[in-house]
Amino acid sequence: MATPHHQTFDRLVNDQTGFVGRVAYTFYKNDKLAWIRGFHDKHGRAPSDDELALYFHIGIDQARLDAYLAEAERTLNEFIDLTASEEIRRGIEAYQQSDVVKRCENILNGSKKTTWQAVKESLLSSVLSSFIITGLSVLLYLGSVAVFDDFRGLIHRLTAPEPVSATARP
Repeated sequence: MATPHHQTFDRLVNDQTGFVGRVAYTFYKNDKLAWIRGFHDKHGRAPSDDELALYFHIGIDQARLDAYLAEAERTLNEFIDLTASEEIRRGIEAYQQSDVVKRCENILNGSKKTTWQAVKESLLSSVLSSFIITGLSVLLYLGSVAVFDDFRGLIHRLTAPEPVSATARP
């Protein structure tokens, strides 16, 4: 007697389940092989077609198929997490060993100053900025005094009465 057609593959692998369904079908096949081995160990013979049909039609219900799908999804997620974390770890190690990190460390190590060196630079910059500000202040003051004198002269000329000439006619 031929083994009756069953729909386990079609029920596990479809457009909705995709690759997860294929992995779930692998779990189903592993359980089926374990059942056949257990049957052989218990009875000393392979199961008949009728016994296999009972396994297919009674032992595999929708709850069992959902359990296979859930186990497949969990297994794939664990694999993805493991693979992704390994890739991230390798990426971090590659970055730490890269030339960019070494150059940044060299720049940081070369730019460290002693306290006295920093104080000297700060004092020098303060003195220089004081001289610059003082020089600009003096120039502005002198410029304003000169402008003020020019402005006072202009006002004096504008407000001074014009001399009356002898040839002027009324």
